[in-house]
Amino acid sequence: MTTAPPAAPTATLGGWIRRPGYLDTAAYGLPHPAAHAAMSLWLSEWADGAVPYSHWLEGVDAARALFAGLIGMPESSVATGVSTSQLAGQLAQSLRDGARVLAPLGEFASLVYPFLAQRDRGVIVDEVPLSELAHRIDHRSDIVLVSPVSAATGDVAPLDEIAAAVRGSDTRVIVDGAQACGWLNVDWSAFDAVIVPAFKWLCAPRGIAFLSLSRRQLADQRPSSAGWFSHRDGSRPGLHAADQPDARALDISPVWSSWTAAAASLRVLADVGIDAVNQHSVSLANHFRAGLGRPPADTPIVVVPDAPRPVVLREAGLTVTSRANHVRIAFHLGNTKDDADLALEALAR
Repeated sequence: MTTAPPAAPTATLGGWIRRPGYLDTAAYGLPHPAAHAAMSLWLSEWADGAVPYSHWLEGVDAARALFAGLIGMPESSVATGVSTSQLAGQLAQSLRDGARVLAPLGEFASLVYPFLAQRDRGVIVDEVPLSELAHRIDHRSDIVLVSPVSAATGDVAPLDEIAAAVRGSDTRVIVDGAQACGWLNVDWSAFDAVIVPAFKWLCAPRGIAFLSLSRRQLADQRPSSAGWFSHRDGSRPGLHAADQPDARALDISPVWSSWTAAAASLRVLADVGIDAVNQHSVSLANHFRAGLGRPPADTPIVVVPDAPRPVVLREAGLTVTSRANHVRIAFHLGNTKDDADLALEALAR
């Protein structure tokens, strides 16, 4: 077999322009043309050296405000970082000695490992099946870790049950919204900490992540990466106490090249609206499921077992995640029914 020739780019909902066959947003989202243009402009400005670096920092506050609006939280509750594990590490190192942490079996490593790293302080991490998580929360539970959407299966966690189980207690819930934020409408205010790496469903460049904190969770934090950017006047040399009064105290120095592009993609998602993204993405996934003879589901991520070898799918023009003998397919704003049909045809080979 030979590799399928590149198909002509297609304009899609929200104005994404990409070739058919990209079905891997659960691994990394493709940039909106506006984000691509913003990144290209940054490269030109960097090469030209005609602007001060402070010009590029404007994208941080723009993206922070857009993200806060997207999840329905105050801008002052949002800190910026670079990855899930970095922000989870900030939360983990602020735990009390001997704290007990509850997590689902198979939870994503970047969320759990920073807490496992606290074992020398007596921190205990217990794993239970996701279906039992809400029922296993009790007075001994300091922290509950959970991803609203599983990266492995695309299944949506029982968030209402978990939120109800901790309501009125001192137990904190920390969620990794990597596979949910950008398409799933969630009451994010029900959780004490929301971590979201922006390079998946938010379609931002790598190196950007957000952390939204409840007031009580913020009050417990000791900034582990405090630097010039986490201070109001951090560019002034010398020792001075000028800490930010809110979640900005947890900011780390930003990746200049990424933030204006992130703001551009977030602006498009905000304009389209999460409900519209959900309806579009899930309906495409269900069109694909119908072609497989499966019932509809409430997630745009579909895992197909006993799939053809990865090379066969690449030759058919598909970009997907392949693990062992199964593939993970994810539908987002940049996809159409043509992508679903192309995948069905490739899987039938």
